[in-house]
Amino acid sequence: MSLVHPEIGSRGTIEVAQPYEAIFSARVIYECISVESLAGLLNAGLFPYDLFYQPFGISIEIYKEDVEINSPIIGFKTSDGRVFKIPSRFIKTLPQADGVVYQSLSLGVALSIVEEGADIDPLVEEIKQLIMDRIGVSCAIQAVVTGPNILLDHNQHRAVRLSRKDNAANKPTYLLQYKEIKNKYASLKTYADRLERTLENQNREINALKEELKNKA
Repeated sequence: MSLVHPEIGSRGTIEVAQPYEAIFSARVIYECISVESLAGLLNAGLFPYDLFYQPFGISIEIYKEDVEINSPIIGFKTSDGRVFKIPSRFIKTLPQADGVVYQSLSLGVALSIVEEGADIDPLVEEIKQLIMDRIGVSCAIQAVVTGPNILLDHNQHRAVRLSRKDNAANKPTYLLQYKEIKNKYASLKTYADRLERTLENQNREINALKEELKNKA
């Protein structure tokens, strides 16, 4: 039986055999973090069969075969810290790193304090549209309260609203500037298209007049 022995520190996607296909994903990047012999685990007072074979329905006979050849248990870790261990006989390939790495990414936006019941749906929709425009991803956005409610008196409330209204008026966002430029472009394009149609009509009239003069001559 040929066993696959990844080197510690090697990383990439791996292919595994049943029954370990249930916990290893074909697209996840795994880093080899440990190579432990069955003899070493047994000498340490551990019971490898109970840990890596029996929970997956692997027979005691297969375990005994691995003990006879002192097959290693290989440890892998994912980028988010999850650790998996698997008998070497169930690993089909060494870690493969040929490709482009993608991450599962979330953005956090701290809005500070917001008036209870404030309608943030338009803001959420604008953020979703911005993300779609920039990177082509349709995302879900969820508002989460991150602290206890606080109470402002009416003067403080008015001051906060006026300050934020002033900020919004005096500091146009990149999105607003983009929309203004887009609208200006659309207006200029409409004007250019109208000029082009006018020139085409004039050229047709000139050509028609030339043809008429030619026929009279």
